[in-house]
Amino acid sequence: MTLIGREFSELSHFQLDRGSIRSLSLRFCQKNGVVVLERVSSDPKEPVVVGMVRADDITLIQHLQSQLKRKVKPVALNLFEIQRALEFGYEFAPSEDREETDIHQLHLKETRTSHRDNISALTDDMLRRALALKASDIHLETYRDDVDLRVRVDGVLHQLQTHISPLNASGVINRIKILSDLDIAERREPQDGRFRLELVEEDGRKWFCDFRVSVVAGAHGEDVVIRVLGGQGGIQPINELRMSKKDQRRTRVSSVEPRGFDPGHGTHGIR
Repeated sequence: MTLIGREFSELSHFQLDRGSIRSLSLRFCQKNGVVVLERVSSDPKEPVVVGMVRADDITLIQHLQSQLKRKVKPVALNLFEIQRALEFGYEFAPSEDREETDIHQLHLKETRTSHRDNISALTDDMLRRALALKASDIHLETYRDDVDLRVRVDGVLHQLQTHISPLNASGVINRIKILSDLDIAERREPQDGRFRLELVEEDGRKWFCDFRVSVVAGAHGEDVVIRVLGGQGGIQPINELRMSKKDQRRTRVSSVEPRGFDPGHGTHGIR
């Protein structure tokens, strides 16, 4: 990717537009040091000019292009001028921040990825495969010469083949941090966050899924654990709980008893 915005610029060179500035949420802009400059063209082929503290951050640029759904022309600005532009765009009203712009779509239709795919595609493929397997956890572990991707299904960790490698792992982790509203510059202290995706089925049906994220420093980079919290809602039928036929019969009988209780437990104990 050729970066256009490495030369430093000044805010006075641009004509700000409130509607265009609000195409990105205030919280996201403040967290990542970005702001949309000038009016966004109605022509989807025209790039969006974005002021950035880190105008050479390829991962952040790719994430911005995913959010804005078009090419981004990065321009280097200092943090003070970005804050000034945000104050103009939001008229000193942080309460107008629209959190719905932070919710991203993930199409569940299977796609092929390779080591040449961009960071967003690699991250989406990891989440898509975990959801297809009905995994409860996703583990991304970095080593000196390798990266392991594991998913927990029915309490057992399974290793998956992945095109995530030591060359692109930090980009994937930064992508997860951005989704979770975490500090991508922090690489030593552990961080916890969460994010929500709008999942799109092949037939067009949509539903939301929540994820909880933990990032910790390892010997050769950062490791990530993602807990899949679900989100379709509703109560699963007994025959979808992966119980044996014998346990299903016992559960059905005990559920109609006039007394007693049925404890249910998971990885965090009885609840």
